[in-house]
Formats: sequence, C-alpha cells, structure tokens
Amino acid sequence: MRRGVDRVRSQRGEALRLLEAELDAPPVAAAGDTITQGGVTTAVARQFIQPTVLSDAPSAAHPRVVAHGAAAEQLPAFCELLPS
Repeated sequence: MRRGVDRVRSQRGEALRLLEAELDAPPVAAAGDTITQGGVTTAVARQFIQPTVLSDAPSAAHPRVVAHGAAAEQLPAFCELLPS
C-alpha cells in the first residue's frame, strides 16, 4: 500500500512540475472571458490537488499553477460553478 501512495505522490509532483514549466511558456489562456481546455484542466487540477494534499504540494513550489488557477477562478464560467 505504501509503495502505491509513494508512486502517486511522485506522479503528482512530476505533473505539477511539468505544468509549472508549461505555464512559463506562452501562458495557457485564463484571462478576459476566454479560457482554453488546457486552461480549464490546469485550473481544475489545481483546485482538486491543493486542498487535499497541501503538505505534499505546497503552493510556493508551483506559483504559476497557483496564479493560473486564481485567474481562472475569476472568470464568469468558474464563478458560476464554484461551490460556495
């Protein structure tokens, strides 16, 4: 069981590292009233990961992912669907 948990943590860390690197390139759109599918996927992944595994995936380690998620959450489509 422990080996499986370690594997998932490793995969999650690598995914966040890759997302962070991608967001260093021309950004995934999350501004104005538009967002790409990649932008939605990145923002939703961040929403899921951050509260559930904060100790393993601190915000400071992935500032671009966090900033992208925060920008996406301000878009009308996200505001309508976010839980209160």
